[in-house]
Amino acid sequence: MDLKQCKYFVTVVECGSISKAAKKLHMAQPPLSIAMKSLEEELNCTLFQRGRRTITLSEAGIKFYARAKQLLHHAEQMINDFTSYESLQGTLTIGLASSVTDFILSSIQSFHTENPYVTFSLIEDNTYHLLDILNNEEIELAVVRTPYQSQNVDSKFIFSEGFCALSSLQISRTLPEKITSFSQLSNKPIIIYRRWEKILIDHFSSNHIQPNIVLKCDDARTAISVAKTGLGIAIVPNSIINNHHEVQLEKIDFDKKLISSEIHLLKKKNRTLSKVAEAFYRSF
Repeated sequence: MDLKQCKYFVTVVECGSISKAAKKLHMAQPPLSIAMKSLEEELNCTLFQRGRRTITLSEAGIKFYARAKQLLHHAEQMINDFTSYESLQGTLTIGLASSVTDFILSSIQSFHTENPYVTFSLIEDNTYHLLDILNNEEIELAVVRTPYQSQNVDSKFIFSEGFCALSSLQISRTLPEKITSFSQLSNKPIIIYRRWEKILIDHFSSNHIQPNIVLKCDDARTAISVAKTGLGIAIVPNSIINNHHEVQLEKIDFDKKLISSEIHLLKKKNRTLSKVAEAFYRSF
């Protein structure tokens, strides 16, 4: 078995059929079919459940697909590492939590200006998934927002920011100019996104308040959109509203001592980074 066979297999799986994969690989269909049959014979297991027009994976095929993808990724990373060995060039793959993109773009621009032969591949996802793929070495670095739980990473502090409450003018009139206690939100309709659900509920509980949560969602931008309807008060990090001005909403800041969040740059502990990734990590 070699990398070419792994590439063929992954392409067949992702295209859904031998014929489509052959076109993508710019090869004839019979040799590709033979290559897949040879791979199954070499592994002594069935990888595909073949249908008339499409194929599906067997249980062994599902496991092999995951391993093959990982193997191809590591091979690509190895090439990048040694391509950039003499000079700083290659592709740097960075994971970004959805709410931190604006913080890192200026850093990417500055780094690229100094190192024009470096390109970037950004993987945007939630913090928990980014930690998983960082530990699996599918990415070299990740930029995430606290809190997160992982003992297998080294981190660099980038920025700290406070939170704000966003609401319609009608609701904002019932709020103080600055929120210094969660008790000031007692009985108010609250919109939260699940990333902060436990933390916010804990803050309310410490003030002996049962929060009136009218909606939960998976993205801060959705929370803001819902706040525009007048349904409730969205509690979000300041940067989200600062970078995406919302004229339809009133913004009231929380006391930063009350609740805040930090943005960190992460790498896997004890992992040797590529020359490009190491240079980017050290730039902070």
